Amino acid sequence: LLNMSTADVLPMLEAALNGNDVNLKWNVAWILGQMQHSPKDAVPSLTRLLGDSDEDPNVRGAAAWVLGQIGQEAAQDPTFKTIVHTLTDELTNKDNDPGIRSPSAWALGRMGDKLKSRGSGFPLIVAALTDALRDRNTHSDIRRNAAWALGQIGPETKEAVSALADALRLRKPGPDPDPRVQIEAALSLGQLGPNPDIGFPALEDAVGSNDLNVQRVACEALVKNAGALKALGKTSTVEQLRIIAAAMRNMCPDQAHSVQIDASTLAALRWTQQITTALKWVRTQYPRVTLAISAYLLLGLGWLLLFWTSPL
Repeated sequence: LLNMSTADVLPMLEAALNGNDVNLKWNVAWILGQMQHSPKDAVPSLTRLLGDSDEDPNVRGAAAWVLGQIGQEAAQDPTFKTIVHTLTDELTNKDNDPGIRSPSAWALGRMGDKLKSRGSGFPLIVAALTDALRDRNTHSDIRRNAAWALGQIGPETKEAVSALADALRLRKPGPDPDPRVQIEAALSLGQLGPNPDIGFPALEDAVGSNDLNVQRVACEALVKNAGALKALGKTSTVEQLRIIAAAMRNMCPDQAHSVQIDASTLAALRWTQQITTALKWVRTQYPRVTLAISAYLLLGLGWLLLFWTSPL
């Protein structure tokens, strides 16, 4: 079954999904999620199962997982808006079993930047994921998948970065109690790109974590963000990068050295920009002085060239 085309087996599998045998429906969902050819034609049936509050929680969770396996291909379905709204609603419903909410968060992340298309209600999706991440009373698997999903759904939003940062910050109420959630939060902050005001302080806190895996991921995220700042030429972050590099030195010296190099590169770029700006100002305000300076420089260059070609 796993290697057969969906056209050959989907009618039979969909019939099983619409039956009453809970174990059979769960197994069919598993088969759909493992098939080589994406079972996107089964999306309407899977969405119906997920949203059916009378259905067995294990079957509903399996349906959410298969929707996640289908991922961005689900955006091709004309009911994509309904799919996303169903996943969002099931994540938001705190009365749901964690086995439904957690794969719903994961499935939203698997949709990626397609969530911004076709009026799928992107702000509501971000709000659902950030609320799930911030709720320390909810199951840690839900928080972990919410943190991961926030890093997958596209360019940063202030709400997403703030929620991810709160999972790492040492200030009250403190970092998330589960290191796995902290790791996903740090990975997502690295994925979303540099945010010196919110993301950097949180990652700097995470570098000092007692968990070695959290430390490692936070250091890697800072290196990634520092490299992005260098590529963008953000010279205003030089001092902040130097402070971060100093904070990283004891925990991850190699990554600290990389951040320090990026800071030095940006400092050199800033110095060049300042000299260029000063020269432009002089040329505008004092054209005669500029001409005289240029003449002296050319004369000196001429003497150096003469000495090089005809030494004494």
